[in-house]
Amino acid sequence: MKQLIFIHGGEVFKSKEEFLKTLRKWEYNPYKDISKKWNKRIAEELGESFDVFTPTMPCKQNADYQAWEIWFEKVLEYINSEVVFVGYSLGGTFLLKFISENNLNLQIDKLVLLAPAVLSTKEQSLENFEPNKNLINSIEGKVKQIHILHSKDDPVVPFSDSIFLQKLLPNAKLHIFNDKKHFFDERFDEFFEVLKI
Repeated sequence: MKQLIFIHGGEVFKSKEEFLKTLRKWEYNPYKDISKKWNKRIAEELGESFDVFTPTMPCKQNADYQAWEIWFEKVLEYINSEVVFVGYSLGGTFLLKFISENNLNLQIDKLVLLAPAVLSTKEQSLENFEPNKNLINSIEGKVKQIHILHSKDDPVVPFSDSIFLQKLLPNAKLHIFNDKKHFFDERFDEFFEVLKI
């Protein structure tokens, strides 16, 4: 049975002050049902064809790469077969950096990146998550298939990040959408189809 590790997204801030300022703006709604979102039902959707791991990475609201790396290494201790890595938003950024900077004794069948942030900008800081652009192309020698999914109308991560990333990973397949935003919908059938390729 294949194993799948799904790494969720998160937020990165330049300072504690910036984090607290943003935290004051965020809305809290105890009645919003987040369990309906597609990424909360991955194991259910895939059935028995995959052994699915969805680790909660440390402090996703103010993420730190070193903390995520320590936790992810604990997850890898349970991987013993062909594995599929899926990274959503900052989770994709994390996987790009981790895989490119480490030699893994794993057979990585597929890497699926959903709206991965690659470039720090004035509006989007990646801090210590920012991958080394000179190392990213090494991923192609470590992974059988690479898929990048991104929507042109993404309000969170610029679509141009995936265009730039595909230039660094020319063998990756870029799946372009026009109206999926940051993949917030309840359903994301196209993602599950990519897993079956």
